[in-house]
Order: sequence, then structure tokens, then C-alpha cells
Amino acid sequence: DALPISTFQFQFSDGNGAGDITTAWMLLNTALTTLHGCEVVYNSSTGNLYLVTDDGKHFVGWVTPGVAGTQSNSQCSIDGGSSTVNTSGSSISIALNITFQSGLSGYTKIFADVQDSSAQHPGWTLLGTWLAGSIPEEPPVVGSITAPNGSFATSGTFQFQFSDPNNAQHITTAWMLF
Repeated sequence: DALPISTFQFQFSDGNGAGDITTAWMLLNTALTTLHGCEVVYNSSTGNLYLVTDDGKHFVGWVTPGVAGTQSNSQCSIDGGSSTVNTSGSSISIALNITFQSGLSGYTKIFADVQDSSAQHPGWTLLGTWLAGSIPEEPPVVGSITAPNGSFATSGTFQFQFSDPNNAQHITTAWMLF
């Protein structure tokens, strides 16, 4: 079963200009492994986006950004028609339109790496995490406050209620200012 479509934005820079970037790797997986992940490789000489197979060793195929077509593995599908690659100055911006399969769900880490014409690359960088699944991440809600009786009390118990539609464990901090 396919999950909702998401667009991920990546930006890669090179001090020698965007033309010096030869390859960019984008990986969404629960850990830093290409095995059973959603890895996409951008090749600047072809301008194509390549989806990696489930075993992490080969390409399923490629799509050309802005041209209709999709490629899929067991974890995700990439849509070429709504994915874009743009260069400006020293940067390449890649917007990947991804549909996740139910095999990749839960908290997913987002990694990236980039290589220049001298084969220099910084190594995989963890960019963040994302909740992949059928339930979209929603923000927490400030619920209600119950103040002590009396409008001029000098002490009392205040009760606050906070909720999160994703689960109470998603609430990491609550601030109350008096």
C-alpha cells in the first residue's frame, strides 16, 4: 500500500560552483544503510535521478526531473514529473517527489552526501528525521488551563492540559509563563 506523497528539498553546494558537483546522494531510511531504504542518486552528467534497489547495490532505473515517469522499489517511488533539479551559483537544489510504500514507515532518518569532480565528498550527513506513515505528523495542541479560585489569590494550583494527535510521547517540552 502506498502512503501519501511527500516532497523533500535538498540543497548541495560547492565552493568551485555548482558545475563542479558530479553526484549527490539522498537516503531516507531508519538507519544509515542503503539496504531496504529509499536512496536516490543524482548524476549531473546525465541530469537524471536514479533509484537504488532494495539490496542497495544497483539501480532500479532512472527518471528525468520534470519529465513524466516513475521508478519504484519496495520502500518508495520517485516521480520524475514533479521532481526538480535547479542550479544557481554554487548550489544545486533537488526537490524529490516521493511516495513511500508501507515497508518504510515510522521515524525515518534523512541523509545526504555530495561529490565533486575531484572525487571529494564530506561523507553522509544526517539532515533530520521524518515520520513516514499513513498518519501525517501534526503539531501539539495547548488545551486548557484551570486557575485557582478567586481573582486575587496569592497562591494556588494551576492545571494545564496539552495534547498531541500523534501521541503524548511526542510532547517533549511544555512552557508555562506567569
